[in-house]
Amino acid sequence: MLKISMLAAFTTVQIAVLACVSALCLTLFIVSIIMFALSKKRTKSAEKLYRQKCETPVIIYQTKRIEVLQEAEVPASYVPAEEVFAEEEEYDEVPTVMGEIAAAEAAEAAAKMSFTEENSQNSMRYDRSFRARLIQSDDEVKDWYGIIKNSILAHDKVTSRISWKYESFSYKGTAVAKLFIKGKTLYLYLPLNAADYADSKYKIEDVSDVSQFADTPALYKLKSERRIKYAQELIDEVCKKLGSKKLKIQPVDYYEPNNSDLALINKGLIKRVMIDADKSFIGSSGYTEAQDNDTEFDDKK
Repeated sequence: MLKISMLAAFTTVQIAVLACVSALCLTLFIVSIIMFALSKKRTKSAEKLYRQKCETPVIIYQTKRIEVLQEAEVPASYVPAEEVFAEEEEYDEVPTVMGEIAAAEAAEAAAKMSFTEENSQNSMRYDRSFRARLIQSDDEVKDWYGIIKNSILAHDKVTSRISWKYESFSYKGTAVAKLFIKGKTLYLYLPLNAADYADSKYKIEDVSDVSQFADTPALYKLKSERRIKYAQELIDEVCKKLGSKKLKIQPVDYYEPNNSDLALINKGLIKRVMIDADKSFIGSSGYTEAQDNDTEFDDKK
């Protein structure tokens, strides 16, 4: 009878323990479900907030000083970028804002955008020297320039002089040639009579009516490999008439790497010039000898 009582008591304890364990497991299961639901809700909230943030536009507007505004910095009096750009049309160009702008680029942009009220009736142009035009020209033009210059200086006692607008070559004080650069074309002026070559393979232009070219009245435009070869023939002919013998020399590499307007302005190779609104600049025909006083260097053999 005692054994039966003990067995019944033990079974009751087991049932109680089992009930407690079951209750604990059920509680843990319910808590897990609740935690999972809360976690999922937080995730959805975070994703929604992220999408809203991504969809919120970052507004960029332009003034005389370039600024990039974040979302929290947008002023209440915001003006659309199109309207701001319309107000800035008086400037040569407005740089595009893409991240951080390099200091040199920003300085160059500021130099181009410098425009005061008192000069609003005038306009600005860049007066580029011969060397500046050469430095900023295509590699093909630079190669042609090197070939022509070496061909001219290959003759005895021929010297070179680079001035602001052009490079001149002479033999004992007599003009041999002048070189100008306009865009992608080399302009070679020679002391020849253009009429003598009217029916030849050389397409020479007569510029004798321009006082600046009185001593070199024949213009030959160099814009192809073939014309470079023809120019060498004409140079040899000119030097032969002057009595300058052709020598065997080691060609010199006159190549100069490209550079920006700002760098060349700092070197004094480009000048910013303000001109009156009722006046206009006319290519080489508007050039005067007074502009040519500052010789940069002479090449002498």
